[in-house]
Amino acid sequence: MYDLIYKKIRTFSNKLFLIAFCVNITNLLFILFKSFGKFIIYEDSYVLFNREDKPFINFLFEPHNGHIIVVSKLLNSFFINLKLSPTGYNITISILILLFGLIVLWKILNTINQESNYKKNIFFICSFFWLSPSQWENLIWEFQIPWFFISLMVLILTLINFEIYLNKPNSERIINNIFLTLSPFLAIFSSGQSICYLNCIFISLIFKRKRPILPLITTFFSYFIYFSIKTIYDQNIAISYNPLEITLYSLVIASTIFKAPLSGFYQSSYKEWIIPILSSILFQINLLIFIFKVYIKNKSLKLKEINLFIPILFGLQFIFLTSITRSQYGIHQGAVSRYLTCINLIPIGLLIIFYYLICKNNNLVESTLNVKSKKNLSIIMSCCILFNGTYIFQTIYQTQIAYSTRLENFRLFKQACRLNKNNNIGSMRSNFENLKKYHGANLPPLPDSDNFGRFQYYLNSDLCEATTY
Repeated sequence: MYDLIYKKIRTFSNKLFLIAFCVNITNLLFILFKSFGKFIIYEDSYVLFNREDKPFINFLFEPHNGHIIVVSKLLNSFFINLKLSPTGYNITISILILLFGLIVLWKILNTINQESNYKKNIFFICSFFWLSPSQWENLIWEFQIPWFFISLMVLILTLINFEIYLNKPNSERIINNIFLTLSPFLAIFSSGQSICYLNCIFISLIFKRKRPILPLITTFFSYFIYFSIKTIYDQNIAISYNPLEITLYSLVIASTIFKAPLSGFYQSSYKEWIIPILSSILFQINLLIFIFKVYIKNKSLKLKEINLFIPILFGLQFIFLTSITRSQYGIHQGAVSRYLTCINLIPIGLLIIFYYLICKNNNLVESTLNVKSKKNLSIIMSCCILFNGTYIFQTIYQTQIAYSTRLENFRLFKQACRLNKNNNIGSMRSNFENLKKYHGANLPPLPDSDNFGRFQYYLNSDLCEATTY
């Protein structure tokens, strides 16, 4: 009787995971069609433009909020030189990165075991987090390519590590060594999260049987570049040393891999966060318990296996660095949408290790612990998706509204910039009054434009010049 019930649950779960995958893909396509080729500058995106006509090299390497964003600035300049919309294709690039990440995830699971009947389920669950609509802040912000790019590099590094550890014939391919050599530079010039990636690639190289010299050199040189630029520009980022504050902030981040909809971020009521937090904790704890049980029972953990935990190590580093630099703004801020792109590597990493362990050998595959854990994972993940289903659809719907609001507000700001040249105060005020606030869509050009005087101040600044491309 129990087996019959479980069989029906498993069939339902398989369909649910596929539906969730299709829903997430559809969400990306909605965003792609709405944003493709649309010129928009939202908040921090203004730093992608050399508004003060600084020497180009100074403009490229000057950090923004502690982040070195050379890659984004180069990409923006490239589009400008081609006479294309400077930011019109950034979201498209982010979505293409996510879609390529699906290929990498599939290859990781194939490398571990391409015969397992459970591979598709693990892939769909990993994809659920990788494509999560809850990372809406990054999905509709043309400024956030680096977050997806660095996360993708973590997945590629994980694939290489599994190929090497499992002695796959293609583990020493030239393309792998090229990636290990160049990716530290690409990461370090992308965003601040790169320091977490550098640590991951350093660990990977240290525990590699044959330590390649060139990737080690480029990794150390990337460390040098990172800290040199930080020293030269000295942006004095505030760091919290309050252990309670850091701990609570870290717990909030780790406990919100499922999230409330956009509206839940802007309401005083916290009831919309109850189900996401409980789902996040239950799902990850279940995976952790299984992983601990297997390693304790079999006493099989080898030091060099740390390479297989790279996504988890990346996510934990990100949590720590974010906690010491952002916790002073309130522990609730740890639940913001934009962190999810990096934090999702923790559940993805746990799922990859889970799959690796259930496929490790035939005895383990047939064990009671293994069978029970597979059933638990399917049931728990199905419940998480079902209970958060309303929030997922709300997030997708509200994301479309948020982006449409940003587009319309930017159009009105551009128009007001032109009216300002003609000193048409009445029309400018009309434009300001037509601006709309929505969850995740502040008044342009910057969030403090909440009165006409401040709005007019920005119309007379160099921010207007950036809208002429």
